[in-house]
Amino acid sequence: MGEHLTWIELGLMFIIMLGIQFITRTKAVADGMVFRQMMIDLNCDANEIAKRLQDDVDKLMDENEPN
Repeated sequence: MGEHLTWIELGLMFIIMLGIQFITRTKAVADGMVFRQMMIDLNCDANEIAKRLQDDVDKLMDENEPN
């Protein structure tokens, strides 16, 4: 990439990618905290929560199917 871009463009691209990575990491940590709180509130493990969420999605999909 250094052959096609100047140092300023490479630096700018690095800063943009660093920002995207920071936002993604922060969102993942926040989602993990919410998931952990759900596990504590419902007194169950992660697999059971995932099964409940999948069951809810399946119900919604069945309700929205055209007859």
